[in-house]
Amino acid sequence: MKNIAVFAQSLTVDYALEVLKGITSFFEEKDDVCVFLTQTRFPTINEGIFEYQYWSGAEILKTKQIDAVILITSSYASYLSSQELKDFFRPFASKPIVSVSLDLEFENSVYTTVCCDQAYHDIVKHLKEVHGCKKIGFMSANLTTSTEAKERFEAYKKALADNGFEFNEDYVLDGRFTASSAREAIGKKFTSKDQIEFDSIIAANDLMAMGCSQAFSELGVKIPNELKIVGFDDTYHAKLSTPTLSTVAQQIHQQGLKAAELAYKIVNGETVPKRNVVDLYIKFRQSCGCIEAGSRRGEYKNVEGKLCPEEADAYIEKYQRHYDEINSIYTLFDTINIAGGLYKLYSTLIYLVEQMSMQNLYIYMFPESISCNRGEIITLPEEAELLMYSDLPTKSGSFKPGTKMNIQEKIISEEALGEGKGIYLLSPIFAGRENYGYMICNVRKSDFEVYNIYLKILSNIIINSLEFTKTYIKNQSLEVEKKNLIISNADLDLRAKTDELTGILNRRGFYEMGQEALNISLRMNRTGIVFFADMDGLKTINDTYGHEMGDKAICVQAEVLKRSLRSTDILGRLSGDEFAFITDGMQLEYFEGIRNKINALCKELSKENSLPFEISISIGAAVYSKDKPRLMELLVEADKNLYTEKKQKKCRSNQTEEQTSRL
Repeated sequence: MKNIAVFAQSLTVDYALEVLKGITSFFEEKDDVCVFLTQTRFPTINEGIFEYQYWSGAEILKTKQIDAVILITSSYASYLSSQELKDFFRPFASKPIVSVSLDLEFENSVYTTVCCDQAYHDIVKHLKEVHGCKKIGFMSANLTTSTEAKERFEAYKKALADNGFEFNEDYVLDGRFTASSAREAIGKKFTSKDQIEFDSIIAANDLMAMGCSQAFSELGVKIPNELKIVGFDDTYHAKLSTPTLSTVAQQIHQQGLKAAELAYKIVNGETVPKRNVVDLYIKFRQSCGCIEAGSRRGEYKNVEGKLCPEEADAYIEKYQRHYDEINSIYTLFDTINIAGGLYKLYSTLIYLVEQMSMQNLYIYMFPESISCNRGEIITLPEEAELLMYSDLPTKSGSFKPGTKMNIQEKIISEEALGEGKGIYLLSPIFAGRENYGYMICNVRKSDFEVYNIYLKILSNIIINSLEFTKTYIKNQSLEVEKKNLIISNADLDLRAKTDELTGILNRRGFYEMGQEALNISLRMNRTGIVFFADMDGLKTINDTYGHEMGDKAICVQAEVLKRSLRSTDILGRLSGDEFAFITDGMQLEYFEGIRNKINALCKELSKENSLPFEISISIGAAVYSKDKPRLMELLVEADKNLYTEKKQKKCRSNQTEEQTSRL
C-alpha cells in the first residue's frame, strides 16, 4: 500500500479545487493507494489572523509514512518567488515530488505545465482578424513574483510581434491575479472612458478579466461593443459571469489527473519525464463578441469558429447546491449543544460523521498544546495520541483507546486505514496561537471546500470540549476523581436519561433527544413520523402472572421495537406500558410495513423468551413538519390515533368472542 500527500495552499480557490478533483478522480479507481490531502496556507505570510496554523498539516505530512508528495504549486506562486518556492518545499525534497504547473528544480521532482505561447498567438490573431482590433492591451500579474505571470506576459508580447503589432507599455496594467487588483489598476489610470486607447484587453487570469469588466463598465464602456475582454483559466466564474468570459481553458482537471498519474507511476517504481505538458484550448464567448448577449448560456466558439456546447446550467445547479449545503452546515452545528466534556462529544461523534458525509474520523491530540506564532518555524512534538474515533463502515468507535503514534514514523495506524485505499483529509486542530493536534477523515465526496468548513467547526467544538474538561478536572481535589471525571459524569448523565428496566431512553431522555432530533431534521427541510405505542393487556399479564413476568414482557416489547427500528431512530419508554419513537425521513405510507414487522417480531420474541402469552402493541402515528414541530403536541396527536386503533382491536376481539360463543 502506498501513501501520497497532496498540498493545496487553499481549499477556497476554484483552480486548486478543480486540480484536486482531477487528482482524486484518478485515485478513486486505485485499490493500492491512500491519498492524504491538507490545506497549508503559509506560516510566514500575513494572510488572515491565525491562518498560518494550517501549515502544521504540512509538517505532519513529513512523516515517513508518506511515499510521495503532489504540490499544487501554482496556488503558492502568487505569493512566493521561484526561489522562495524552492526554499519553502526543500524540506520535502527527500521524497519524490510532483509539482502542478511549475518546475521546482529538485533532483527528485517532476512537473506538469502548459505552454501558453500558442494560445496567446491565437487570441491576438482572433481579435485582429475576426473582430478588427488594432490596439490590444494586457492586464498582467506583474505585481507578483509568479513564474506564470512572467510567462503569460512574455507570451502576450511575442503574440503581438507574431501578428504584426508593436508592444506599447501604455497598454499594460499591472495586478496581482485578483479582481480587486485589476479594478485598482484601472481606477488609478483612467477616470473616464475617453482616456482608454486600446480596443481590447487580455488578462493574465479570469479573476482579473472580470475585475476589468466591472471597472470598465463603471466607466461607461460597453462590453464587448467598445472593448473586447479575454481571460485565462476557464474557471466557473467565466461560465457564469455577465457577459460570459472568453478565456483559455487550461484543462485544470486534466492537470490534476496527469499529476496523479505521475505520482502513481513514481511510487510504483516507474520512470517518468521531468516535464509533462498538458494542452490548452480557447473558448470565445460573449466578452469578445463571438456569442451574442442574451443568448443561451453554455455555448462558446473554438479557434476554428465552430459553435460548441457546454452545460452552464449544471454549474448553476452545482453552485446552488453548494451554498445550500453550506447553509445547512451552519444550521446543523448551531443546533449542537457543545457545552460539555470530551465524552459528551464522543457520544455524538458517529452522528456528526454521518451528517458530514465521511466514512470515518480520527482525532489525534498532542501530549500538550504547542504555541505557534506567525513567522516562526512550527515545531511539532514527536508523539500524538488517538483521543477518539468513529468508523461508519465497521460501525465501531472508541473514546481514549490509548493508541500513541510517533508522528515522524506514521500519522495513522494501519488498522485505522483498513483496506487502505481512499481519499483522506487532514486538518490541524488549533485556536489562536495554540495547536492541539490533528484530525484525519476518509471523505465520500470531492466537495473539499465544504469539508474544510466542517473540520474547522469541528476543531472549535473539540477545543471547547477539551477546555471544558480541563477546567472541570482542575477544580477536583482528588487525583482519582480527575482521571475518572469525564466517564463518570457521562455515565451519570446517561443513567438520568435511561430507563433502568429496558435500557432505552426514559421519558426525560426521549423528550430531550427527541425534540433535538426534530429540530435538526426540520432545519434540514426533512419530515418524518412520531409514533406513540401502548402494550396490549399489560394489566392482565400482571394480574395473571405477576409483576415480575409483567416486567419481562415490557423488556421483550422494548427489544421488539429496537429490532424493528433503524439505529438512527429515537426510541423511549414513557411510562409502564407506553413507548414512543421517532423515524426521521420516513413517509406515512411505510407505517403499515413497520406495524407488520413489529407484529411479526412480537410473535417471534414471545416464543424465543418462553413467555406463556404472546405480547402485542397498538401504535398511533403523527407526521411532523415545519407546521407541526413540537414533540409534545405530536405525541398527543399520535395518542389519539392509537386510541382509534385500540377501539378497532377491541371491536375485532368482541366479534371473535361472539363468534366463538355461537359455535
